[in-house]
Formats: sequence, C-alpha cells, structure tokens
Amino acid sequence: MDESFDAYMRRVGADREAVQVAARYYLAEKSDYLDTDEIEAEVRSGMVDPARLPEALLAIESDPNLMYLAAAAVLSAAWTDAAERPAIKRAVDGARSKLPVLEVAMLALTSIYGMYLLATGGVKRTRTTQETRPDGSTSSSTETEYYSVEGPLASLVRLFRSGPN
Repeated sequence: MDESFDAYMRRVGADREAVQVAARYYLAEKSDYLDTDEIEAEVRSGMVDPARLPEALLAIESDPNLMYLAAAAVLSAAWTDAAERPAIKRAVDGARSKLPVLEVAMLALTSIYGMYLLATGGVKRTRTTQETRPDGSTSSSTETEYYSVEGPLASLVRLFRSGPN
C-alpha cells in the first residue's frame, strides 16, 4: 500500500517550516533552478490577469497559514505522481537537515509558482472523444479535469485559469 503524503510528513516529523522550505527546494529542482526574475516572468505569462501578481504575493507574504497551505498543496499534489516522490523526499530531507534562511518574499513567490504549476499542470483526467459521422468525416473533443483546490487557495489558483475550480 502506498504511503499518503500526510502519513509520510508525519512519519518524518516535518513541521510547517520544513514543508515551506521543501516546496521551495522541490520547485527549484522541478524548474531547473530558475532565478526569481525567471519564475516571476513564467508566472505572469500564465496568469489570467498578471497585474494581480503583487496582490497575490502580498496575500501570501502577510499570511503564514496561507503560505503553508500553498506549499503543502503543491507537495501533496505532486506526491500523487509516484515518479515525483523521490524529488519530494529529497526536498523534505534537505529542508529538515539544513538551517535555511527564510525569505518571506521568496517563499511567497515560490508558493505562487507552485500554484501556477498546480493550475496548469495539475491535470486529474483528460478525456478525448472522437466521432465518425455517417459521411466519413471525423471530429474530436478533449475534456481536461483538474484537481480541485478549495478554501483559501482557490483564489490563488483562479489567477491562472478562468474556468470553474
């Protein structure tokens, strides 16, 4: 039986700070170590309204619980892909074994970047339907279902997609 993300985090004793730092480490590896300007440019390119980025950053910077929830959501969503678990474990181990210098602004941007990746890459299910008409012509349609984000994080995810969550 696979260990859940929550069970893993409890087993290794990762506290809230370790979760936030682990999300930063995981996303750094996942993004091939983009710098903050590159992350910000990528995030802005994926936003429905890029002018709202400062507002979103301020919301996360000023609310430690929201920052933790964003980090935990990113790691938890990634955990559902067994191929991502080794990278998450490395990030958690690194976060627990080092004394990081926490920069609230960097953690906020990292959290927003994680929400961007979650919103644009958090596909739950994709269904493609092809139809062959009596005249031999064909048409196809694709439906993509994303993992839902509820509560205080939903407003952050909506920055990147305009459809229902």
